[in-house]
Amino acid sequence: MRKHIVTQNLEMQTDSQQIFMDSDIGSKHTYSESNTDSQLLSGNISESLSKTALKMICSEYHKREANPSNIHEELHLIQRILRVCDPSNCKLPGYIQNLSMEYFSLHLYTERAICILQHHLRSKSPVSLYLDGTGGVVSKIPNQPKRVLYYALVLPGKDGAAPPLPICELVSNNHSVPAITYWLMLFELHLSNYTELNIHHIETAYSWALMLSVLQAFNKENISSYLDRAYKFCMGQIPWHEMKSYSVLHICSAQILKAFRQTVLKQTDDKVLGDFVTYAFAGLQDATNMTEARTVFHALCVLLTSPQNTSLVKESLALLERVISNAKDDPLEKNMEHKDREIYEGEERRDALTITGRSPFFAYFLQVMQEVKEQVASDETTLAKEDNPYFCPGIITILFHTYLGIFPLWSGVLLTELRRNESKEQDVVSDKLPKTRDTNCHVGNWFGIVKHSILHKGKKLKPGTFIRKMHQSLQARYKEHIIQHKLPQEILFQPQPPTTLDQSQETWMKEEEHASSTKSEFYSVPQNISAPKKRLLKVEAQTDESGPPVKIFKLWKQSSTQLIVAIVRCPNQKLEFLLHHQDFQSLFPHAWITGEAIECYIRAVLNMKGANLYQLSHYTAGIILSGNEDQMACQGLKKVNFEQYDGIITFTNINNHHWRFVFLHAETGSLFILDPLRGVNELKAAQDACHKFGAYFHTRRQNYGRQDLVHIKWKPSTIEHSFQEDDSSCGVFIMLMAKQVVEQFPKIPENIDITPSKEMMCEYRKNLAEVILLASVSTAECCSVCGKHNDQSQDECIWIQCKVCQRWFHLYCLRMILPPEEQPWICELCL
Repeated sequence: MRKHIVTQNLEMQTDSQQIFMDSDIGSKHTYSESNTDSQLLSGNISESLSKTALKMICSEYHKREANPSNIHEELHLIQRILRVCDPSNCKLPGYIQNLSMEYFSLHLYTERAICILQHHLRSKSPVSLYLDGTGGVVSKIPNQPKRVLYYALVLPGKDGAAPPLPICELVSNNHSVPAITYWLMLFELHLSNYTELNIHHIETAYSWALMLSVLQAFNKENISSYLDRAYKFCMGQIPWHEMKSYSVLHICSAQILKAFRQTVLKQTDDKVLGDFVTYAFAGLQDATNMTEARTVFHALCVLLTSPQNTSLVKESLALLERVISNAKDDPLEKNMEHKDREIYEGEERRDALTITGRSPFFAYFLQVMQEVKEQVASDETTLAKEDNPYFCPGIITILFHTYLGIFPLWSGVLLTELRRNESKEQDVVSDKLPKTRDTNCHVGNWFGIVKHSILHKGKKLKPGTFIRKMHQSLQARYKEHIIQHKLPQEILFQPQPPTTLDQSQETWMKEEEHASSTKSEFYSVPQNISAPKKRLLKVEAQTDESGPPVKIFKLWKQSSTQLIVAIVRCPNQKLEFLLHHQDFQSLFPHAWITGEAIECYIRAVLNMKGANLYQLSHYTAGIILSGNEDQMACQGLKKVNFEQYDGIITFTNINNHHWRFVFLHAETGSLFILDPLRGVNELKAAQDACHKFGAYFHTRRQNYGRQDLVHIKWKPSTIEHSFQEDDSSCGVFIMLMAKQVVEQFPKIPENIDITPSKEMMCEYRKNLAEVILLASVSTAECCSVCGKHNDQSQDECIWIQCKVCQRWFHLYCLRMILPPEEQPWICELCL
């Protein structure tokens, strides 16, 4: 593409110039194909590019960005990155499990999702998955005209109130049976590597492509074989355990009911009749066996095929009215369609005719229809003059052509037996009505979450952008689902190599470098240039009578800084625990609490209760429990004599996003591991910790000759305690566990009771922050940047005070020039 330079100087035209007229602007613009540097420097460009030129540039840019090879390269790069950055999933790493560009297709699922499904399958309750597709979230692929749909196979949330979780996803512009079947078969193959248990029930949209694909992938059969086996079971020819080895396929009741109503209204203009027949069809949906279905269908046939209002018609009408009035109150008719689900209105139904004709259910209901015809013909009151207002035989024809042949796919005959079998296995007597319907509301809710919460109403995103947003959101949703369903922690935290400790950074302040003791014979450059100390008048500040709670909320709401807001001293260890503003804000509700905040609180509790416990740094504890010998040797603490203390209290980090409490009781030789997350084998973790701490004390003896605690053979122990119910309260539990242990020390508490509700977690966090601020030394005694104390003997030390919060700072730490005395200075915490 040649570069065109715009000019309005028509006198400088050459033969190589082209003149275009912009009809929108009305002025002539000359585009020069070749200009020298001297012409450009002399001001040859006098106007911006015309509208036509801008359109050409924009078109060229979009063509380059829409190159299919660029999309493939981006997706291939994302696939490789997610596999490399997923070390915990060793068998099935990554998120994109299959990538195809011949026809665009992305298979999306993770090993963690498969493990979650595996644990649900091992439970006694039957597992239901929900399958559907939606459009508008991913843009079209260049040179491929079909639109891209997003399919999801989701697991419902806990009790139907929690958000659902996608187990397997597909992004593709090929919506045929082979493409969807290949996706589901590949997922089922990977699932079989983890468990041999089959999925009990799969709910799909009213789409033949989805229904046929599910049967091929999970049952390895076609729909005719499935209907034959279902008929034999419904007629009592085969037992339930033969059906149990296959997945039950069911169509969304809301969608099938809506499709039937729309078809009925095409046969009659009477909406009252359409409503009545729809309710009667719902009675067929609620049938739990073939006897109930036969009774309802028999009455419906009599009502719709008899032209005269005979006594048989009246009896059938009364029976149907009783069925409708006794139907359970189910909101399916009210919420027939989710606003975010994809409707398959254009799908042809020719296959349904062939499948229906071969179905044994078609023959069964056809026999009922023949009996109805004989009864109507033999009715003595056939000559009644009153017409039947419900006469509409076309509706029966629709039922036979489309719905009756696939009766078990939309009725409750198999769903009821699935739940009944569950109650027999669990030996539970329940008065609840059997489940006869199910809808795709869970997958509809998931599509709403994707479009509104994850994509933030973004439409037709690039495939790479869509994948990144989805993968980032799913990691937190896995954790939330595991906590809510109380699944084992091993799904969330799989063992990782100790290389992650090398990537950790210590938060202890580095010591200042000491100047060399040797001096030059002639002149030595001073390290610090001395200056008279600037004494600033300290203005008496008005204290906040409302106390620490108001101060806490102010610190939480202010922008994050690195200034020190609290210093908790340790008198015995001669240490000071510094808490920066950023770490203090981690105590805000629903935030993940940092290790520095936890250490400050534990130090404050130890100071208040006076327990003779050594507080071990969480970084050192992590080295002991997860580090190698070289790392352990660097954390020897050669100046510490552990025998001066009655125990050790600490906590450790698990995979950089979870805290675990550790307590060593020297008198009894017991080592306690308490994990706030449910499902952890704490005794096994304590046994491993006993070996690690024993090795650590022996390493201190070899390196420094320290004999303290070497003779103790630690015993693994644990304490009964409460568990967290969200994904951010592990730090709160660690702090409260430490408090109760310290309060009862030297006794060992029998139980640690912590209320895990969201309301109490917020209240706990406010109380924890208040304890830290009350235990802190006065901010007037130290610099709020470096934390060092005010030493009046150093004349070269210049201090400055914030006019608002009255905190003191070293001028050197602020790296600023001393402002005039008449100019008030405000720190960044108060800006």
